[in-house]
Formats: sequence, C-alpha cells, structure tokens
Amino acid sequence: MIRILFCFLLLPVNIFASVLDDDEASIIDEKSGHQSLEGIDSNHNGVRDDFEEFIAKQYTDPNLRQLGYNAGRLYWSLFVLGSTQKSPKQAEAVFNDMSVENAASLCDLLIALRVCVRKVRHFRENFNGYQYKYFNTFERLETYYRAQNRLYELLGDDYEPTVSNTPCLQVINYSF
Repeated sequence: MIRILFCFLLLPVNIFASVLDDDEASIIDEKSGHQSLEGIDSNHNGVRDDFEEFIAKQYTDPNLRQLGYNAGRLYWSLFVLGSTQKSPKQAEAVFNDMSVENAASLCDLLIALRVCVRKVRHFRENFNGYQYKYFNTFERLETYYRAQNRLYELLGDDYEPTVSNTPCLQVINYSF
C-alpha cells in the first residue's frame, strides 16, 4: 500500500493526458531525442538539449525557467538510477553506490517539485509542469517507474519526505 502511495506522489495524474493531448510531446528533436534514452546534453549542464530548448521557448518567467532546468536535472538523476542501457553490472553498481541519504534528498526534491507544480497550476491555467516533456517516450517513462521502484527499495516504508513551506524555492535553490 505504501509503495503505491509513494509512486503516486511522484507521478502527476495528468501525465498520460498531457502526452496524448500535446502534439509536440511526441516530437523529439532529431539531434538529441533519438541518440539514447538519456538524450544529449551538449553543453554539459545536466539538462537534456531538447528539454532545455522546450523550457527556454515555453517560459519567459526566470523562476519557471530555473525550476524547469532543475526539474530536468532531477529527472536526469532518476535516469541514472533507473537506466538499464548500461550493463546490468553497471546499473547495479550505480544502485548500490547510492546512499539512503542521497536517495532521500532526491525523493524530497521530487516531491517538492510535484507540490510546487500543483501550486503554480493555481495561478497559471495552462501550466502542465515539466514531467510530460521530459518523459516523452515509452522507454523514458518506463525508466522513470524503474527509478521510483529503486528509490523505494533504498528508502523503505519508514521514509518520511521533508518538504519546505516554499517547495518551489526548495527546488530552484538546490545546487546540483
């Protein structure tokens, strides 16, 4: 029961509707989208190029941009944890190397991001968050679920998230 609740905290209810309703969601930039599951980060800032371009074009508000870029960095951290493109040995090593503290920090930030997106939706009607654009293929969404399961394996049933009263600032101000 707790495992199911944990997963739903991270997954927005409208992710499937957003992907299906958004014509651009299924279009992946040739250069960065099809190269690998993780995509390409040509400027090495921790944000996939096609996602970075989406954020830059979609949002003029500097806070929403920074929130989007940090969301991309958080999502990339999930890819590292959930990816099976590496050899099984490498994937297992990444999982085994992640400390409970790092897993808790990652999960706290993901939950803070989710709470923040809900708050932003109250005053921006067309704001759908960032997740649907980042996890824009079946393989990426599958990796997202795999990473959630791995986080749960690391954190267990007793994990209690720590989210500040200002979740957007918690994510925006986090240094990667």
